[in-house]
Amino acid sequence: MDALVELLGALLDTCEERGLIFPLVVIATDDDGSVLFALGVDGVNDVELLSPHADRIKDPRLPISISVIDAEGNSIRGRIAAADPDTLVLH
Repeated sequence: MDALVELLGALLDTCEERGLIFPLVVIATDDDGSVLFALGVDGVNDVELLSPHADRIKDPRLPISISVIDAEGNSIRGRIAAADPDTLVLH
């Protein structure tokens, strides 16, 4: 779980560097397309859990796909593969 938090933090930094406009919505799905979590991120310090399925993140099945959508509809997508669970590869 700590590795996922670090990967998400780095992803949010990348979003800011690429000029995505806050607030952002972050959606993570596991290998069968089930939503692991959805977050609202305001760009300051506030993160809001938007998904009622956050309990699934305790034991996620890899790969995990992550999509970030900004206030203007721009997006970044990434994937955490089973072969390298400590790396988020952007698409």
